[in-house]
Parts: sequence; C-alpha cells; structure tokens
Amino acid sequence: RRTQAWRDSGRFVEAGGHRIFLREREGFGPPIARIFSPAHPLEREEADDQWSLLAHRQGNRIVDRLTHYLHERMIFAPRWHGALRDWPGRLELAWGMRDPVVVEAVLDAVLALRPHAKVTRLPALGHYPQVEDPAAVAAVLAALAALDQLKFNDRC
Repeated sequence: RRTQAWRDSGRFVEAGGHRIFLREREGFGPPIARIFSPAHPLEREEADDQWSLLAHRQGNRIVDRLTHYLHERMIFAPRWHGALRDWPGRLELAWGMRDPVVVEAVLDAVLALRPHAKVTRLPALGHYPQVEDPAAVAAVLAALAALDQLKFNDRC
C-alpha cells in the first residue's frame, strides 16, 4: 500500500519531492554514484552488481515498497530512538564521514542518545564503506572481535 508521501511516475519513485531511484538501468548509476565518496568512486562493475541486486525478480518495479522504511522512520522515530537509547548492550559504530545520506548530524543524534558509544570515523568513506574499502571495515570488525576475545578470556 502506498502512502500519500510516495509517487510512482513509472520511471522513478519520489518521496517528499526527492527522486529515490530511477527505475531503468541506464539511469541507475548516476544517483547511486553520488553516495560513494570521491576517494572511492562507484565503478561500473559495482554499479552493474547493485543493479542486478535491485532488479532481481523485478525489484526495481517495486522500489516504493522496498524503500517504505523511509516513511516508517518518521512514524516510528520515538520507538526506534527509545530502543537505541534504552538497549543495555555495548554499541560501537563505524561511520563513513563522507556519507551524503546518513550525514554527520545523524551520528550526532545517535551519540546524543548513546553518548558513550565508541565511534570509529572513516573520514574518506561514504554511504557504503564496506563496498568502498572492505579492508578498512574488516580492520574495524577485527579489532572489535579481538576486544571481545580478550574480554571472554578474562572471564575464563
């Protein structure tokens, strides 16, 4: 079911006046390329892979349904913020600082909810740090895993 916030033009989907994804392969690359960092631009092969994932089983024809969470995040913001704020577990983040979608203000908002969360800032990376620089993200994860192993060993 579409909400009034969504408009499907047949070629792209708009939410709140912003074009989310063009629905044909030839127009797909440029909007996606904008969310990659300048240091790690979107390569043709990666664009083809991303399109294949989106178009699988004609997913590109239902982008409005696949991205409905954009609408839900407004509706459920208090609930989601409460879950983040009140969760008693450890929270550690790796954040692509060149992300034009989930900008630094979002990180600031998360830190306002969880001020003691550890943040590894990835200054040269954008929205998809795991695609742009897998080794950098793997290093962050390896460091977290090593820390968990040390804590586990201390308990034994």
